[in-house]
Amino acid sequence: MINNDTHLTAADVGLDNGSGAHITGYGNDDGSLDVVLVDYLAFHTYHVPELFDGDEGWMTSAAATALEELARPRFAAAVDNGGAGWGGDDPHVAYVWNLPDVKSPEEAGERVWPMLARALNETDPGTFGARYIYADVAKELS
Repeated sequence: MINNDTHLTAADVGLDNGSGAHITGYGNDDGSLDVVLVDYLAFHTYHVPELFDGDEGWMTSAAATALEELARPRFAAAVDNGGAGWGGDDPHVAYVWNLPDVKSPEEAGERVWPMLARALNETDPGTFGARYIYADVAKELS
């Protein structure tokens, strides 16, 4: 049963943390499960430095807003630019999928995989054939 004591790893839901991003799941009292993809931003500062605030490594407010506007319809995920602390103190963005009425970890993995796969592909500038969402954010802001 999923509840607020439920904490799942990527492996528990049949997923892989091999991308360098961190995937985890947190249960809620209402029986829903938040599947969270934490994308650490240090890598992206080299590709689109104009999106980030100086030495701290966090996205600018304008970039964070633009990212949320682009990611929500593309990934069907809520976007948190570090405020909720999903990824600790290191600069990061968390993509969060709230899955209601989850019966098992396996079901969570099956339900989130299409959206999660797209997010993993589009947050990696080296994925062949996938748009790099952070480049799209930079284009929106230019």
